[in-house]
Amino acid sequence: MFDIGWSELLVVGVVGLVVLGPKDLPVAMTKLGQWVAMARFQTQKWWEKMEDEGHRQRFSTTDDDKPDDDRRA
Repeated sequence: MFDIGWSELLVVGVVGLVVLGPKDLPVAMTKLGQWVAMARFQTQKWWEKMEDEGHRQRFSTTDDDKPDDDRRA
């Protein structure tokens, strides 16, 4: 998705270790992992809702969707 290699991850880890320190880095990584998991879950739910709505729109057969002969110009 982001095309991040091992060298970039290593640089981010070292910078995080220097900035946050060895005590706070695991806590920050845990919080980041939880946030990413929640964002992925919400995105998946949104896509499912959009797909359901698309199927509902495509297969609905209400009178409002049908063209009315009296409205033709």
